[in-house]
Amino acid sequence: MNIMKKRTTFSILVPALAIIILALTAGANRAAAQNPNCCFYIVDVAGLPAGCFPITVTTTWSTGVTQSFAVATNGLFADAILPPCPPAAGLLTASVAGGPAVPLGATASVTLGSCGVTVTYAVLLDANGCIYIAIR
Repeated sequence: MNIMKKRTTFSILVPALAIIILALTAGANRAAAQNPNCCFYIVDVAGLPAGCFPITVTTTWSTGVTQSFAVATNGLFADAILPPCPPAAGLLTASVAGGPAVPLGATASVTLGSCGVTVTYAVLLDANGCIYIAIR
C-alpha cells in the first residue's frame, strides 16, 4: 500500500473510530440526566473540509421550541438554550444538516449536500450533564 492510500485510509478510520467510541460511551449517558442548570449546549465539529460549511444543527426542546445553529468551521462551539433557563429545557432531538432527528444517547449519519461528505453525529452528555453534539 502506498503512502497516499495509507493516509486516505487513516483519515477515514480515525473519525469513524472516534464516533464509535463516543457511541459506546453514550450508554452511560443514557442513564444520566441532563443538568437543568446547564443553559447551553456544545457542538464539536472536527475533520471536515472547508467546503462542507456552513452546517446547520437543529434542536427540539421540551418547551416545544425548535432552535437552529449554523456552524461555519471546525471547532468547539456553544449555543444558548432559549430562556427561561435555569431550569434548562430538556432536549428531545437533535439533527445535523437535515439528517435524522435523534434523541440523547443516539447517533446518526447524513451526507452533506454542499460537499458530498458523509458525517456521523452523536448526541451525548458531557461530564457536567450538558448536551454535547459531536460531528465527525
